[in-house]
Amino acid sequence: YVGVHGEVVYASVCLSESKVDLGTIFLAVPVNRTITLRNLTLLPGTNFSWDTQSALSLRPPGSAQFKLDFRVPSGSLGPDEETQVQMTLEALSLGDEEKDPNNDEDWDDGRPQLGSASNPGVLEALVPLDVDGMPFPSGFQLI
Repeated sequence: YVGVHGEVVYASVCLSESKVDLGTIFLAVPVNRTITLRNLTLLPGTNFSWDTQSALSLRPPGSAQFKLDFRVPSGSLGPDEETQVQMTLEALSLGDEEKDPNNDEDWDDGRPQLGSASNPGVLEALVPLDVDGMPFPSGFQLI
């Protein structure tokens, strides 16, 4: 008989951030942020791609609409390699104004206009990262 030993290794890529705080941003003014990806395995050619179309649909109801681009939308990471990926986000709307649960009437209670400093719009979404061979989803949250 012949003794055989083997290990099953699957892709594993981590991100430097699980939440990206955009801070205060303005309509139609692009902002840039950088995310670092790291291949945690010795597997060569671990392919990744950002799923920007899903990010647009993975936002809570009422959240602002936005345009999201990655300078490197897809690529490959070598063994134990890391790379920085720059993303550019542009808010296209303010989102919906929240209704007061104690007031069934339309907003006419003296509250500042949506988009003002005291009543800003809200932009939230999940941004998925697809990694070939990785059994668990990855990505980050825009807040």
